[in-house]
Amino acid sequence: MIKNVSVIVENENGKILVLKRSFYEKWYPGKWCILAEKIKEGETPFECFKRGMKEEIGIEGWKNLEKKDWFFFQDGDFKRKIYPWRCVIESENIQLNHEHSEYKWVTLEELLKLDIAKPVKNHLQLFYQI
Repeated sequence: MIKNVSVIVENENGKILVLKRSFYEKWYPGKWCILAEKIKEGETPFECFKRGMKEEIGIEGWKNLEKKDWFFFQDGDFKRKIYPWRCVIESENIQLNHEHSEYKWVTLEELLKLDIAKPVKNHLQLFYQI
């Protein structure tokens, strides 16, 4: 089974970083999502968290790191064991990789109004009362 780390990244004002999936991506093209990274063989979820932060948004520092127990998510052929995290970053100098076409900082209420990838709501429910 494929395992992923997903991360709610907040700024110091409590806004959430959302990333728009590139339209050529296989899963959820053009949808808004949070940071997510596939765990490589032999890699721990925390090692994947660190790699994902650097590779997907160019960030190497964070604080207030929280994690929850993993959950299983399935949407048709999309099946994942997801390790959810949340952290706060001080720098808003985001550097996107090729998987995303844009980003923005939003409130939780604004995020819930976006066209989001299906696994995102499951993750949000672990950290917020929605």
